Amino acid sequence: MRLFAAIGLVILIPLSLLAQEHGCEAAQTQMEMTQFSADEWRLSDDDLNAAYLAAIDVMVEIDSGLPSPERGGEQALRRASGHGSRCGMRPAWRRGI
Repeated sequence: MRLFAAIGLVILIPLSLLAQEHGCEAAQTQMEMTQFSADEWRLSDDDLNAAYLAAIDVMVEIDSGLPSPERGGEQALRRASGHGSRCGMRPAWRRGI
């Protein structure tokens, strides 16, 4: 039994060390670094999109408890973010600014 445990440790320790080497520090070439940066950007963008949708949900909930003249938080948030803009202008990031 001890032999199997020792063999397991000999196999698992190097595998765990390999698993830790997954970040940008492990990148050796420009292509790997660029790919890592693109992956990180996608993850950050997904997080930002999730936060935006959560904020919209919160504004809808807040608006539902307000009298009609005081509602409009969801629309204001959408206008501020460039989504649902009434003036037809595109957000700066879409204009290349």
